[in-house]
Amino acid sequence: MSLGGYWHFEAGKPGPSVLQYEYDPMGNRLAKKKLYVDGPADIRSEGQYYVRDPQGNVLAVYQFNEADIAVVGDR
Repeated sequence: MSLGGYWHFEAGKPGPSVLQYEYDPMGNRLAKKKLYVDGPADIRSEGQYYVRDPQGNVLAVYQFNEADIAVVGDR
């Protein structure tokens, strides 16, 4: 799926988790996320964000772990 020149891709298998990848217009990965669904309204995520220079070289990789993201009104 294209979002204003940026690409977003989801891959999953039957079960409670989904992988999400985000790419810039040059095809460089911006983020990799793994979402865990613990219930109808609780989602946890973890993954990496990539910081790149103008040529596309990776300058830094940031790890994140977001716990208990409440989804309100999403069905």
